[in-house]
Amino acid sequence: DAWEELAEIAALAGQRDAIGRAAERVHTLSMGEGAPRSRAITMTVMASDLPAAVARARAQVARRPDHAVTLYQAHRALTQAGLADEAAALLPAIGASDLPPDTRAMAELRQACAAGRVAEAQLAFSRIEREGDRSTIWQARQLLADPRANDTLRPLDRPESISTLAEFLIHPTLDARDFPQLTARLAREGVTLPPGVPMPGRCPAAG
Repeated sequence: DAWEELAEIAALAGQRDAIGRAAERVHTLSMGEGAPRSRAITMTVMASDLPAAVARARAQVARRPDHAVTLYQAHRALTQAGLADEAAALLPAIGASDLPPDTRAMAELRQACAAGRVAEAQLAFSRIEREGDRSTIWQARQLLADPRANDTLRPLDRPESISTLAEFLIHPTLDARDFPQLTARLAREGVTLPPGVPMPGRCPAAG
């Protein structure tokens, strides 16, 4: 848990390398304990280190092939790395799991985008839009290169909810410059973040 907290602090400072180091420790320690933490895969994705994310995903799936959250996070890493066929093998178990409906739909959207099936991705998004929370809808819109993506988070760019918005800085796809209140808060604290990066694994329509 301490390493995961460190990753969140590193995100606030724009230190992706530190997120990656924390992810490595979470993965190594949890694997050594015999209870791999899928959060290590997530953190590695957030560190923008897709080769390491794929390696950790494969190691954890081999250890916990029936663990739904591990499969889901591994699927995210594989689709973002462009390994659509390998990711597809995980999708049936994710779909049959007791993960929330919007989470399962998100995996379907990622798979459809990775395979270039835009119409299927749009169908999955329609379910996410009905059932998903703010974070899931924001990520889904990014995958579809929907210009409304940042509008999903815009209501949080207020002094009273700026800390909630700041939690999204763990995502390398968030560009703080698109949110004036967040940018001002970071500037007051002397923090300069790198620009956001495009969502890996986007649908072909994203260009």
